[in-house]
Amino acid sequence: MSAQLSEALKSLLDTPVFVTVGTVQPDGSPQLSPVWVKRDGNDVLFSRAPSGSVAARHQDRTIGTAA
Repeated sequence: MSAQLSEALKSLLDTPVFVTVGTVQPDGSPQLSPVWVKRDGNDVLFSRAPSGSVAARHQDRTIGTAA
């Protein structure tokens, strides 16, 4: 299921912008990582943490790996 982005959100995502992605570590504590985001139509894309980093392992486990 996809959502439609508002014009205001599209305008924001068309500028250089960071967001904070939060994942949960195995001990239950938060792992917060600032990432770049942009849009491709109504898809919101965000950068991945460097491969092998703690943040990347958390993203793989919590969010999944993009093909």
